[in-house]
Amino acid sequence: MVQTATLVKIAAGGFLAGSTALYLAQKSVQRKVRNLPHYKESLEVVAQHDQAKDALGPPIKVGSVDLADRRHNFVGKTTSMLRIPVTGTISAGYMDVMAVREHESEPFVTAKIRLMLNEAAVIIYDTEGGPEMAISDLIRGIQDVAWPEFLQPHVEVLLLWITWAVEYIDLDYLEVSVTFVT
Repeated sequence: MVQTATLVKIAAGGFLAGSTALYLAQKSVQRKVRNLPHYKESLEVVAQHDQAKDALGPPIKVGSVDLADRRHNFVGKTTSMLRIPVTGTISAGYMDVMAVREHESEPFVTAKIRLMLNEAAVIIYDTEGGPEMAISDLIRGIQDVAWPEFLQPHVEVLLLWITWAVEYIDLDYLEVSVTFVT
């Protein structure tokens, strides 16, 4: 017969080993995210952008990307989106970094950096990333709408389908012309 104390020790050891493994896995993924070229470039752009420095207040500190937030943080075949928390002495918020690439074998190129503060949103870098970025901006705008609670899950599924469709449709072949009225 196994004693209760032995089972408690085994459970505690298993918990300790499992939680340590999860912690190390998260740190490893965070390190990979921080080594992405568009992550590094976005930090350089914000550090050199006068309006961003004035809005946040120096020194600007960068937080960790929320890996569980798949709505704002993902790396797809041709698009990547990162939401990086930033804080300063005056304000705090998020930096949305959008990047694109033509093929999976190519590196991502930063297309847009948007600083989202509590009181304002400022686009601090924009390369007019083409139809993919226009569709991504439209999806992002729809996500930011406060939908009624009963509609929210359906809107999220619809946006997920649209995102997947954009990944697999060759927009250059279709010669899609996207224009938005603001």
